[in-house]
Amino acid sequence: MWINGLNLLQKPWLHFATQYNREIPNEEIDMDFMNLNQAAHGDREHGFIGARLRKPRKIIAGYWQDEDVQARIGSWMKAAIGVAVSKDMKVMRFGDNMRMGQCLRNRPRERLGRHQALRCAV
Repeated sequence: MWINGLNLLQKPWLHFATQYNREIPNEEIDMDFMNLNQAAHGDREHGFIGARLRKPRKIIAGYWQDEDVQARIGSWMKAAIGVAVSKDMKVMRFGDNMRMGQCLRNRPRERLGRHQALRCAV
């Protein structure tokens, strides 16, 4: 059901693969721990669905308290803000270069040393 939601998603998408504990307590794992920490299976399925949908997304993996991981997420968040803001932005350009396509066809050229000048009626 949530696959359709991901397919319709129009927002920037970050897949953050992490775990709550820095180290996995291999000697003490029981079913309660497994039920609370199912990220390994869920992240794998989430990544597979994202790949099959061919949707643009950013994938970051790492421990959630590492400064490097937080910096990468922060960088992505700034880019996502730029995407969101630019969707509602109205832009006007002044003083743009003039396209002289019509003037280039069948117009006399004046020789000015190494340069050529086009005479084009405005």
